[in-house]
Order: sequence, then C-alpha cells, then structure tokens
Amino acid sequence: TCFSCSGSSSASSNSACNSSFKSSFARWKDLIAEQEALLTKAPAAIRETFGEILAWMRETDMAVVVSQYQGEIEELKAKGLDILPHRKRMVDEDLEVKFNPNLTRP
Repeated sequence: TCFSCSGSSSASSNSACNSSFKSSFARWKDLIAEQEALLTKAPAAIRETFGEILAWMRETDMAVVVSQYQGEIEELKAKGLDILPHRKRMVDEDLEVKFNPNLTRP
C-alpha cells in the first residue's frame, strides 16, 4: 500500500507514486542547490542557521514504500519504471522503524 495514495495498491496508483517520488526527489535536490547558492550570499548573522538547515536537508531520507503485487516488476518496467531498487530497500531495511523513531521492535 502506498501511504501517500490513501491506501490504494493498484498498479496505476503505484506507477503514479513512483513518478511522484522521482519528481519530489528531484525537487528536493533542486531545493538543496538553491539553498547552497543562498548560503554563499547570506549575511554572516544567518549563515550558521542556513548551514544547519542545509545539513538537515542533506540528511533527510526519502523512500518509496508500496505493497508488492504479482507481476509488478514486469508491469512497471513496461511503463519505464524500475521498482527493484525500492523493493530491495524495503526488504533490506526496516523502513517502518527508520521513519518512525517512536516505534521499536521487540
């Protein structure tokens, strides 16, 4: 299930989520670049704060999390999307705990 698509797990919704993630991730990188440019021009009094914001932006992690369905690899590949790196990350990392620091596993 894609949390940002109100729980829908249809192929079209997963495809839209992947596309949305790509554009969000690209926009995030653009925002970092814009902030880096502003940092060089910022008055000394706020440069430290800008640096802290940039550090937070660079540390921020984003992940695609969707329910697995039969034939997803082939279907998404036909649409020009590659779910494999996202699926690998979902398998290799405990994203639920990583993105919810208040959650712990027994």
